[in-house]
Amino acid sequence: LNVPFYVGDATRLTQAGYVGDDVESLLQGLIQAADGDMERAQWGIIFLDEIDKLARKSGRGATGYRDVTGEGVQQALLKLLEGSKVVVPRGMGAKMVFAGGGGADVIDTSNILFIGAGSFAGIEELVEMRLNKGSGIGFGQSDRRKIEKTEVFLNVCEDDVLEFGIIPEMMGRLPVLTTVIDLTEEEMVRILTEPKNALIKQFKALFAMDGVDLQFDDAALRAIGREAKKRPTGARGLRSIVEALLRPYSYETPSDPSVEAIRITEDVVNGTAPAIIVRRAAQLTG
Repeated sequence: LNVPFYVGDATRLTQAGYVGDDVESLLQGLIQAADGDMERAQWGIIFLDEIDKLARKSGRGATGYRDVTGEGVQQALLKLLEGSKVVVPRGMGAKMVFAGGGGADVIDTSNILFIGAGSFAGIEELVEMRLNKGSGIGFGQSDRRKIEKTEVFLNVCEDDVLEFGIIPEMMGRLPVLTTVIDLTEEEMVRILTEPKNALIKQFKALFAMDGVDLQFDDAALRAIGREAKKRPTGARGLRSIVEALLRPYSYETPSDPSVEAIRITEDVVNGTAPAIIVRRAAQLTG
């Protein structure tokens, strides 16, 4: 798109007056991404990660107390999200302005695209409760059904997000609500093998340093993807699975020059067989 893009972290934001970053720091980051060009910055994109961490601590009903990193930050974000002229201090933090520091710029947020993302851990229970609201207890309990995780996320609506602890005013300023669904087994395999710094490429390069050719069968890669699907951490679980698989060989092979290749099969991933080790033919001397 050729517009400035800044990824901010919601967990660092606090209410004005507390230790931490004020919401204006998001705009400071965008101005830096635009190399100080205010005009370009006003047409940029701010991606606010971990936005679910700003939820009110006890959901929709919580009110009447200081929530330094939660509701207060949501309220401070309202002005930015709705599009207004915001005074952004130059330099580090708002205190610079009052200390006669670097001065300030005025930035219009009307044309800045804000994207908020988060895992919203625990929202599944709220969605499931809402979808099963019609079923009663006792004899009506048979109507209750266990809902697949993918279906849960596809059924998330504004009411669930409000119940989770996002304030209605902020929900109204983020009108498009969408979810990402679980990765498939095939996508897990692609993550393992295709990207520039893919895990399998990394491990092959590590073993190649010791002159060992590391090989993975296609069935083994699919088995790794299948195992990662069972874990709650998604694609992040791939590294721990591959690390655990290769740990016995990572420490043994560097000190064993006779090892030429290591082949990982599906049985190795399932834990029913060791890896196939190909050894070099013994060098004849004399």
